[in-house]
Amino acid sequence: MIRLLILFLLPVVSSTLLAQRPADNVLAAMEREAQELMQQEKFQEAVTIFDKIISSTGLVREEDYLALYRRSICNYYLGKTDLALNDINAFIPHNPGRSTPFLLRSLLHRSTEQFDLAIEDLNKVLLMNTGEQDSAQVLRLRSAAFLELRQYSNAIRDVRWAMKEGEDPEGLSILAFAHFNMGDETSGLNAVNRSIELDFSYLPSYLYAASFLSQNGKNQLALTYARLATMVDENSMDAWFYLGVALVNLDDLDRGCRCLNKAFYGGNDNAAGYLSQYCFPVEN
Repeated sequence: MIRLLILFLLPVVSSTLLAQRPADNVLAAMEREAQELMQQEKFQEAVTIFDKIISSTGLVREEDYLALYRRSICNYYLGKTDLALNDINAFIPHNPGRSTPFLLRSLLHRSTEQFDLAIEDLNKVLLMNTGEQDSAQVLRLRSAAFLELRQYSNAIRDVRWAMKEGEDPEGLSILAFAHFNMGDETSGLNAVNRSIELDFSYLPSYLYAASFLSQNGKNQLALTYARLATMVDENSMDAWFYLGVALVNLDDLDRGCRCLNKAFYGGNDNAAGYLSQYCFPVEN
């Protein structure tokens, strides 16, 4: 979702470099080539070209800073967060009226788990109201940051606002997650069940329910959601993990250990502890 969001934002900042330097054919060609590489998700090759553009222009004119913005996007996808932050922090003072750079910076802060800073930038995006962003999507991003900070009431507020035009499985699963963490099992399950009604194939809803029900000792109900999860996606190792957890909690060790073993060898590291505790006991 975020990848599509950022790539979609590329055309939002107009290519004034091309418009204001028509005689500079070399720079214009480099700019076009770099943007084409970005659309093809060849980010490292694009960075190499943006490096040359930035070096050639010396960032003398305001429009030169567009290369910093685009290089920041490339480095974001390459996982070079520090470099991406350096570029976007240099770009924003020269383009303070655009909301897209603040959105990008919020995602960079989120990737470094600086959720407070991410929320600050999302607040700016919402206050700017430039029409560049879908406010419902921004609210969802902010609600996810609030979840990370365990500010569940704020997350619930944001996701409800985001769904004011209509509920959807993703928003309802966020709502369920928040309610479960606040100890409101009834509201959490209501949100899960509404999510499933809208889209029975949306896996996170089943997993959230199975996880929190198991934690609260509601193992029979957890088993139901975990089984449904494996039916929705039999390749989900998380689903097999939660099914195994529910089964061993119900003392069905044979089937539970098979599920946990499947999950572990499928890449779910959380299964290791349960396998050790329930399936491979150590004798004193």
